[in-house]
Amino acid sequence: MKTPAYVLLLVLLLALLNCPDAGARSDGETPPPASVTWPVDDTLFRPCSLSGARLAGVFPGFRSARSLAEPFPVLEILGPEDSMLGLVACSDHAATTADGFAGPVPVLVCVGPDGALLDFEVLRNRETPSYLTMALSGDFPERMKAYRTGRPEPVDAVSFATISSLAIIGSVSGTVDRLVEEALLIEVEQ
Repeated sequence: MKTPAYVLLLVLLLALLNCPDAGARSDGETPPPASVTWPVDDTLFRPCSLSGARLAGVFPGFRSARSLAEPFPVLEILGPEDSMLGLVACSDHAATTADGFAGPVPVLVCVGPDGALLDFEVLRNRETPSYLTMALSGDFPERMKAYRTGRPEPVDAVSFATISSLAIIGSVSGTVDRLVEEALLIEVEQ
């Protein structure tokens, strides 16, 4: 049986997205650390692209990271003079992973010190790849990044990938809510 072309293209795209930036910097700045060790030795994180280059792209000024165990495993992202730039957490560790059609859809989220969602990544799961691609297409990622804890208007699901997109919404929003309320200790009016 021949592998469909879209599968090969998806594998190539994922490989390119997970490659750390190995190039030298032209601005004279010290490059960010090449990689960050996640606080939990969990095979779920091996496919994550938590390279220093990726973190520097999400958190301008990134210099280092340290793991925090409370309220659940979290990676604290630090900038110049150890200023906190934000937090990174997995929905599995926050116990907020929502179920899609084929099972749990865990995500990795990056939030700023004000609780704003800066970026998210869907981790390994059993959803049909074409539905995940559909769910993550168009303006859905940007609408998801506009999510704020306590905001009355929800993010809408994606047509034709409703269950997968609802699982992403649930995993991301649940993790952001826990980070905001329990790790950043920001009071949210309900």
